[in-house]
Amino acid sequence: MKNAGMGWGMRVLGLGAVWVGCVNLVWHQPRLWPQTFPLSYLPGSAVLGLFVVVAAVELAGGLALLAPGRMDRLVRAGAGALCATYGVITALTLPAIVRHPLFFATWGGTGEELSRLAGAAIVLAMVRRRHAHVWYWIFGLCVASFAGEQLAFFARTMTLVPKWIPPSPWFWTVLTTIAFGLAAAALLSGRMALLASRLLAAMMVSFVPLIWVPLLIAQPHALGNWLESAETLSIAGACWVVADYLGRQPAEKGARADSAAP
Repeated sequence: MKNAGMGWGMRVLGLGAVWVGCVNLVWHQPRLWPQTFPLSYLPGSAVLGLFVVVAAVELAGGLALLAPGRMDRLVRAGAGALCATYGVITALTLPAIVRHPLFFATWGGTGEELSRLAGAAIVLAMVRRRHAHVWYWIFGLCVASFAGEQLAFFARTMTLVPKWIPPSPWFWTVLTTIAFGLAAAALLSGRMALLASRLLAAMMVSFVPLIWVPLLIAQPHALGNWLESAETLSIAGACWVVADYLGRQPAEKGARADSAAP
């Protein structure tokens, strides 16, 4: 059976996964992973092998979500592969939180990876025609962490804003931080959540051409720019997936009511 009505969020999430997977396979830099248990106890060759496997699975999962003529089975396999990949990466960030619970950078990294995991899990739930309320709430908390991360690294965030965009980097840093906070409040409260998720997805997508593409052109050999741009697109896809999920709720409720009617 063909998978209909999944929306563009799944495609953007898949494109981000392909991008991240390709970057990791080309650069082969497992040292960028959190050097925590169990990685710190493994030989370098084993870490590199795990890194390559995770990158390859992410690439394959993303391609499955992008394949033309998608089938439910293929989407389920791709979303499942991304859940496994993002689950591993998220787990690797947790020991740092245990060791440094008051250092927000550790929480911010977990929030970013967990948001991608939530997006993939919601896709998997939608293709299985199941609810994804728990993952939806987790995603809302991740968005709240984005606002906190921008506050914690306000000065660095300002340096990423192109100076040619009026009125100033300070203005846009403040505005996007507020936007993250309002989006989190809307998602967690359920008030105007669909509108908030759509605006959030649009904002995240806009970061790629406005911020990361110019940086990639100016500094094509900087691995960090490639990874952060790809991860931004992945998170944008997760935001879009949430919007698609919320958009399906009224239709699904109506279909259940029609099927229950005599």
